Amino acid sequence: MPGVRTVIDSCRAPQPSARRCCGALKTFACPYRDLLNDNANNGCASEMFYEIIARGRLPPGLFSYLCHDDAVGLQC
Repeated sequence: MPGVRTVIDSCRAPQPSARRCCGALKTFACPYRDLLNDNANNGCASEMFYEIIARGRLPPGLFSYLCHDDAVGLQC
């Protein structure tokens, strides 16, 4: 399973591709969707996005701008 580094590498570029970046994010995050969707109780999603953005020096809001399947977010 791809790790955080794969997500970061897939989302870095002068013009990141939504398909590539969001695909890597889904591959990494979907196995943990139950934990991530319970962010109010465990903070898992907030911590995951913070780590990816901070470690990868990615622009804030990148995932909310690029990665959305519907109004709620990503569909696994």
